[in-house]
Amino acid sequence: MNNKPTQKYIEFAQITCGDTHGKWSLVQITKKVYEIGVDRIIIIGNAETSSIGIPIGTSTYVVCEGYGMTAGAIKYK
Repeated sequence: MNNKPTQKYIEFAQITCGDTHGKWSLVQITKKVYEIGVDRIIIIGNAETSSIGIPIGTSTYVVCEGYGMTAGAIKYK
């Protein structure tokens, strides 16, 4: 699915929330959007990544998990 805006726009800000609960991060980003008055956000992806390494013999097994959310805020021209 391509949700790229069809109107011309300028990138206004990047908003990041590093909370571990995705729905909460989206709520916080939405609150900030209303504060700064942008027209739309585009979700970029996870804000942070955490990982843990477990040594197994001569190797290390690493598990990574993304959390938080980063969004680009735009204003239409």
